[in-house]
Amino acid sequence: MLLSNTVANLLIRASSIVAQLGIVPIAMTSVGRDNYGLWMTCASVATIATALDLGMVNTAFNVAARSRHGKAAELCVYAAVRKAAWVAFTLLVLLLVAISTMDVDGILHTQATAGETRSILFVVSFMSLAALPFSVFNQLRLGRIQASSIAPFLVITNLASLPAAYLTSQLTTSIHAFVAAATLPALLGQAAAALWSVHQASSFGPLAMTRKLAAADRRVRLEGRQFFMIQLATVGAFHVDNLIIAGMLSTSDVADYSLANRYFSIIAIMLSIYLSTAWPAYAQIARQRDSRRLRQVFLGNLASSIGFAAGVSAVLFAARHWAFGLWTHAKVEPSAFLLLAFATFSIINAVLGNISALMNALGLLKLQARVSLTMLAPNLGLSILLVPRWGAAGTVVASVLCSLVMVLVYLNVLRRQKQI
Repeated sequence: MLLSNTVANLLIRASSIVAQLGIVPIAMTSVGRDNYGLWMTCASVATIATALDLGMVNTAFNVAARSRHGKAAELCVYAAVRKAAWVAFTLLVLLLVAISTMDVDGILHTQATAGETRSILFVVSFMSLAALPFSVFNQLRLGRIQASSIAPFLVITNLASLPAAYLTSQLTTSIHAFVAAATLPALLGQAAAALWSVHQASSFGPLAMTRKLAAADRRVRLEGRQFFMIQLATVGAFHVDNLIIAGMLSTSDVADYSLANRYFSIIAIMLSIYLSTAWPAYAQIARQRDSRRLRQVFLGNLASSIGFAAGVSAVLFAARHWAFGLWTHAKVEPSAFLLLAFATFSIINAVLGNISALMNALGLLKLQARVSLTMLAPNLGLSILLVPRWGAAGTVVASVLCSLVMVLVYLNVLRRQKQI
């Protein structure tokens, strides 16, 4: 099961990488550098909105990974989906009001008109929030190491975004149509996979109306609070970078930052394949109270992920001229300093990802929430301070420094508790 789950995750992530990287040259030709940067800036706003899901995505995964009984996990996921649906609807209404009334020209430095910016922001946000409840449903299969059951839906629709974006670019120059075509297939894939999960589950329907659902609601609220705080800190620390850059520099600089981030995101995406399997595996070992084996597995994963991140970062940095010349047709090539900063962050993030997976499996959510929230203000402050000096790379340097502090704190706690 572990092997099939890993292969399924590999296919899902690989299709996502292919789609993300493949759309860039199409976008550069079709909508241009500034509009691409505007798209990525709007995507950051959508990411912030979906992070306000009260922690339901991570809660659903964690419950599915840690629950001994399948029916209990299904009921908790059902409760999480209900909350996520209400949150998505509420946020969409609030975003619509905010987008209609805010001064976008005063916030974002872009060549697009205020009307175009508002409409693009709404399209991107709608796609992300509409996918949220379906994404929560899919955590049931992912958390129980059953990714192979939903992989076909996600792989096919991820790859479908490439021909959809290309055909749209041949028919029209509208950025609205291009963005919709590039993001709609992923939404449909999440919906199709979620419907399949509902079909396969045994507790949705009659059992969902029993008193057991109240207990599931309580558990979801309890765990959701911790994940929600962690998500808020993560959003503030990392996902507002595009907004800071767009506000202090321009959306063209956001394009440089986003492409560099996407270039090195290959490492994080590949590492997340086995981390999504390691999380429930850690939980299973922890339930068996085998601390020695847990330590061995964790240290092995940590060493291999550091080696992988360092090796791939070196290759990506060395091949930057050739890669961006082929990828963006030399229309965009981020600075060497920005790419070096992302290479360093990729290695630190590999360590942090392993530690977070272990701490999630051990139920150490409050500690992560406290540390993450504590580091939020320094990260934002450093980003704002360093952007005028180092440009877009300043936000990455701030993330590297704050992530390193978090790693040191977490390792110290795990050592004191004799977990590693």
